[in-house]
Parts: sequence; C-alpha cells; structure tokens
Amino acid sequence: FEHVAMKDGQKQWMLNAESAKLFSDQQTAVLTNLTATVFTNDRLPIVVKAERGRLDLAVKDMAADGGVVVRHPQYTLHTERLKYIQDSHIMQMDAPVEISGEFASIRADSATYDTEDGTMVLEGNVEGWFSELLK
Repeated sequence: FEHVAMKDGQKQWMLNAESAKLFSDQQTAVLTNLTATVFTNDRLPIVVKAERGRLDLAVKDMAADGGVVVRHPQYTLHTERLKYIQDSHIMQMDAPVEISGEFASIRADSATYDTEDGTMVLEGNVEGWFSELLK
C-alpha cells in the first residue's frame, strides 16, 4: 500500500505499508508495518516506522502504534503511539517518549511536534539533558 499527500506540487508526506485493509464505508485504511516520511518546511525528512497504523482517507490524518520510531536528522524518538494531523502538521504522542541523539537525551510522558516550525513540547515527568548546540 502506498499513499502520497501533495500540496502545491510538493510532497507533504508519503506512506508505505506492508499491507492495508481498506474500509470504504469508514474511509479508513488499517495498516501493518508502516513507514511514513513527513517533510518539514525546510524539506527535511522525518521518518516514522510502526507495527500498525490507520489512515483516515478523507482528511489524511494518520495514527501509528506499536514500537513507533521517529527518525529526525538530529535525533531518534521512541514511543508506542503517534498521531499525525495533516491540516496542522502536528505529531502528537500521548504515550511516554524517549528522545536520543548526539545533543540530547530526554524522557517525557507525552510530546507534541510541529513539523512546520520544528518546535516540540514535552509534558509530564520531563527529564534528561540537551545541548544548546542543537540547531
């Protein structure tokens, strides 16, 4: 299964899955072993991998769960659940997150990442370290 979301001639994100069950009455695709690549405004690729997922075919929102790994050029994030909201370009993680990279190691109960402006908000029991060199 493959899906590409375009806007003004540019890829916003693309999704590949080992298998998909389409439910046309619910406008939903249930996915297994998915890889999604979301592009930031600067065209940086953010790759999301998960065991399972769901794509809303009407609004193009995506949910992923089971061993979710998010690879950003500067860090890797691990969680169990992620939701990507197409219209606002927001990734929501409502399960504990662990972020690691050369310039950071952080844990939190949940996180929100804005793929347009690159800001991340961590909430609940936030602990770890980061370097201001992260840019």
